[in-house]
Amino acid sequence: MQLTDITAATVSVVAGRLLRRLGIALVLTFFALIALYYFTTAGLVALQMNFGLLQGLLIVGAIYAATAVVLLVALLATRRKSVLTTSARGTSVSRNMQVTMLLEAVMLGYMLANRTGRAQRER
Repeated sequence: MQLTDITAATVSVVAGRLLRRLGIALVLTFFALIALYYFTTAGLVALQMNFGLLQGLLIVGAIYAATAVVLLVALLATRRKSVLTTSARGTSVSRNMQVTMLLEAVMLGYMLANRTGRAQRER
């Protein structure tokens, strides 16, 4: 089995998982939007009976605005930090070194595998 075969098999497995997760996420989003529509309609009808149409619409709009603000704050709080910090540069260098060492180990293993293959064929 060659390295290209292993790479192709790995990529197909990972791509399959991602596509399945994407499909599930799309279906989940679709049903969540349908549920949101029905809950909004039911809430608006109930608010309209108690407060009137305009006030009911304003209350529903305020709920959506508050939800958007909470989600925006959550997104801003969990964003990635700047890459230009000094600690991130040190981490980047060590990652590059790790990748370099991994590639060297793969090349060395490939060379040693070819040598033992030739030695066994010569016997």
